[in-house]
Amino acid sequence: GRFIRAYYQAAAGAGAIQEGKIPNPDGKNLAYYEEIMGMDFRMDPTFIAAGLGRWLPRMDGRQKEDVALALYKSLEILRREGKNENILKNVYIKWMCWLYYRFQRIVGLLGADTVPKILYEGMISRYELMFLSILSRAGCDVVLLQHGGDAV
Repeated sequence: GRFIRAYYQAAAGAGAIQEGKIPNPDGKNLAYYEEIMGMDFRMDPTFIAAGLGRWLPRMDGRQKEDVALALYKSLEILRREGKNENILKNVYIKWMCWLYYRFQRIVGLLGADTVPKILYEGMISRYELMFLSILSRAGCDVVLLQHGGDAV
């Protein structure tokens, strides 16, 4: 209990607290994404890094590189599992929207002296877990609090 309370306070100060599912992008979110980014997609770390530069322009070069590589690696896992290009594109857009609408503050803290912390409370979906793994690989600490256990 003490660890969770301390972590909660740290995440509130330099990170994010997610209680329950991360909401899927809605029509307005997707329309704004399309306006800024267009609907092109390529399974390429350079393309992903360039997209992050347009979508989250406050990210510095190292942050952009770390997040782009982590995104690419997760998309590559899905591709190796047989997901087609359209599914990969949809997952990419979902993750980009989650970065912008829910975790923008986090990516701005990557590489700082204080490691950004994420506390996720609830039953996590596969794509949410992959997304939090992306943030973890890019430099965040993540704690999953699942009251019902981790069996899915």
